[in-house]
Amino acid sequence: MVGRSLRLRRLAVNVAAQTAWFRRLLRARVPSVPRSPDPDQALAAVLKRMREERKITQETLAYNAGLSVGTLGRIEVARTAPSWDSVCRIIDALDVSLSELAAAIEAER
Repeated sequence: MVGRSLRLRRLAVNVAAQTAWFRRLLRARVPSVPRSPDPDQALAAVLKRMREERKITQETLAYNAGLSVGTLGRIEVARTAPSWDSVCRIIDALDVSLSELAAAIEAER
């Protein structure tokens, strides 16, 4: 009985130490991560319009472009700036040339 009581006491001390460590971790200041440049509103609007004109769902376009649906959604509402690779994948999946995309963006602005 004494052995079990000692084990429980040691366990309680261990849990308390881990809890204190976790609280210190939560209070620690995390260095800020550099943000990506502001997303282009015109690019977002053009990509969404082109997708809708072709009657393609976000899920289908994301799958064909090799992106997640969440990533594509954030690009379409201009919450994130897409990488050059992502833009190339999207226009390939939409079967649009880069010059067509550029012209549409200029017209949107």
